[in-house]
Amino acid sequence: MANFRSKDKDGNVINPNASTKGVDLVVNVYDSAKHVTEKGNTVHFVDVQVAQIPIDADGTRANANLAPQTMPHLHLDTKDGQRNTGVAYSDAQIQAMQTVAAQGRNHMTPLLSKDGETVGYSMLVKADVMFPKTKDGKSLPAVMNTKSLQPSGVPISDAMNIQQQQFMAVAMNRQAAEAQKAAQAQATQAQAPQVAPQPVMQNQQFQAPVPQGQQPAYAGAPVYADAVAHATAQQQAAAAQAPQAPAGNPFNQPPAVAAALAPQTQPPAVAAALAPQTQQPAAQPQMDNEPPF
Repeated sequence: MANFRSKDKDGNVINPNASTKGVDLVVNVYDSAKHVTEKGNTVHFVDVQVAQIPIDADGTRANANLAPQTMPHLHLDTKDGQRNTGVAYSDAQIQAMQTVAAQGRNHMTPLLSKDGETVGYSMLVKADVMFPKTKDGKSLPAVMNTKSLQPSGVPISDAMNIQQQQFMAVAMNRQAAEAQKAAQAQATQAQAPQVAPQPVMQNQQFQAPVPQGQQPAYAGAPVYADAVAHATAQQQAAAAQAPQAPAGNPFNQPPAVAAALAPQTQPPAVAAALAPQTQQPAAQPQMDNEPPF
């Protein structure tokens, strides 16, 4: 909704002359936005905005004592994601606004649709803004105090109507707010400490920590994976140099080897000489009167 604050969220004074008294207001009255009650009273749902139209050649806007309005509506609370900008005013209140607005030059102009069709009218008035509450303390939408109505001093160009000039002024406020937000973000980023990027090591291998008091087997000892690969290569090289058994039955020897290993047949004389000799016991002399057995 419209911003009437004199301080920001941190308590810093930003608009020391901010006030809800004597506010220049744009009143958009739509022909179709009205309702007749059972008692025959007509209620108009009117879009009232804090005027932002420039008031001089230097670009000074209306309500310069307030913050630049990026959402200038006096509206109801948002419900289901929809913002209701139609605050209810009675038929008598609308007539009072018309009477005051008619006292100014070009202070009542057609309200156009996006297709250029007239769908109502816009007017400029000056009045106080109220923030009423219910008996139980619940806040109600901000409304215009129609008892404080007076003519607005905001000039309206002959080239554009009230609606067009208000729309352009609010659009410029929004652009300025976005630019300021971007500049603040850039300044914050520039003030933040810069962290130097860390170099990325390529093909870096993990080495297990060496227990305290122990040293590697030799300086520059390879990591485990390299050691395994090295040992495997040595085993394969040694296996390639070892004599290979012939294919087939490993117990079948080549003929020459088999002949060399086979038992040799000795000549009969040599065999007899080499044969083990059987020792015969010597005959014992027979004693007299000893039975011969």
